Formats: sequence, structure tokens, C-alpha cells
Amino acid sequence: MITDWRKHMIDKSADQCLEGTAFILSLLDTLKPKVYVETGCAHLATFELYHSLLPEDGLAIGIDLRAYEPWKTYEQIASTNKYSAFSLYSNGLQNLETTRRTMTDLLNRSIDFLFIDGDHSEKGVQLDWNILGPKVRSGGLVVLHDYDPSAFKRGVRDGQGAAILCDSLAKQGYDIKSIKNTKIGTAYFYKP
Repeated sequence: MITDWRKHMIDKSADQCLEGTAFILSLLDTLKPKVYVETGCAHLATFELYHSLLPEDGLAIGIDLRAYEPWKTYEQIASTNKYSAFSLYSNGLQNLETTRRTMTDLLNRSIDFLFIDGDHSEKGVQLDWNILGPKVRSGGLVVLHDYDPSAFKRGVRDGQGAAILCDSLAKQGYDIKSIKNTKIGTAYFYKP
């Protein structure tokens, strides 16, 4: 695991909340995931951090709408944890080839930890959930970033994909929780 993860997050200029990241790390310490998928991983800061927690036979898949930042290449990140197989895809799940490759990589494996931090639109977050949600195992952890239910309740829909999805899932009986005192809203739940 990356020992000084706070410095790692700051150095990469990731727009992530350190309090939220610390809380997620505490959940992962108990969960001990083997399969991790992140949508919206372009800056690679959280992807590298959570990927580093996987065991030798772990699998991490990162998906984003855009090409990856030039400061880090696939080969550089691959060398940080030589035992974990993983893939980095561009063009998001809207791209059928990306979806096919993701499902091929997963094969018969279930996702233990799904981190949705995609394009933040209602359509984009819903698409991420529709494709990847069924692959999350019972008891698996799902984290949604950029969660602002107060804006959604005020009628703001633009950029509120996480809040809209969580509202829908709560109506279906999912136990949605939010991480308190975070700079950027984060919601989480365990799949029933």
C-alpha cells in the first residue's frame, strides 16, 4: 500500500477530499477487495491508491471518457504493483468497445469495490451503474463521488448524477450513506 497516501493525493492534484479518502480506506481495510473498478479515473490518483491495496491476484480496471494525463503512462502505473493485473480504458462506458473489454476482463469475477466518479451527468452515472452495478457482488462496496443531494433537492439536475442515482436506489431499498464533513460529497452503500 502507498504509505503516505495523503502526500500522494496532494502531489497528484486530485480533486478528492482527504477526509473522504481516509473514510473509504477504512472501509476497504475491512472489505479487503480483490476486484476494483473505477469510472472517472483520468488523474489516476485514487486509482493508484486503491489499486495498491489489492492482493497479488487482484484486478483493477480504470475507465474514463478522456485520454489519460501525460504525467503517467500505463507502463509507469503497471510497474507500481506488478502483481495486480489491470486495464486502463478511455472513452467511457458509452463506448461499446470499452464495455466489451471491461466485461471480458471481469469474466466470471464479481466486483468487490466500485468507485463511480465519471462525467457526473445523470445519463453517465446511470449508465455506469446499469453496466457495472449487476457485476458488484452481494456485500460489495459502491462509492459515488460528487454527491450533492441538497442541490438535487433544490431542483438542480445538471452534474447531480450521483445524487439522482442514490435517490433512485434509496427508493428501491438500498441503504445509502454519505461521508460527513467532506469537501466534495461522497455517498456509499453495500450491495444487498
